[in-house]
Amino acid sequence: MRSPCRSTTRWPGAVGWTTNRLLIPAACVELVFAFVVLFVPPIARQLGHANPPLVGWLVALASAPLMLAVDAANKAHRRTRQINGD
Repeated sequence: MRSPCRSTTRWPGAVGWTTNRLLIPAACVELVFAFVVLFVPPIARQLGHANPPLVGWLVALASAPLMLAVDAANKAHRRTRQINGD
């Protein structure tokens, strides 16, 4: 049985972005939904949403590469521990 995790030791780019055929479509659906609830006025009003300030956009844009960097650091640390037998 395969693990539900794409890889516990390899960076996602090394596994391949297209190895999971649903990954890219799911990310696109998520982005479209986020833009709809933020920028379609009747829906945004009903949900109490508003366009984030510039700082909010910067945090949102920085979150994806930051998450990949944290994931890569964690996997590198785990590999080091496995090699050293900890």
